[in-house]
Amino acid sequence: MSLIANTAPVAYGALGTPVIALSAVTGIDLLQLSGMIGHQLPFF
Repeated sequence: MSLIANTAPVAYGALGTPVIALSAVTGIDLLQLSGMIGHQLPFF
């Protein structure tokens, strides 16, 4: 349980950089892209 608690914030915190880069490259709105990723994330 401790391992999950310690790694989850790191994984979710680092998610922002690739999302911002993807938004800049593709031209998709950052909030729309973040919403799509947020809907997919709980399944993993």
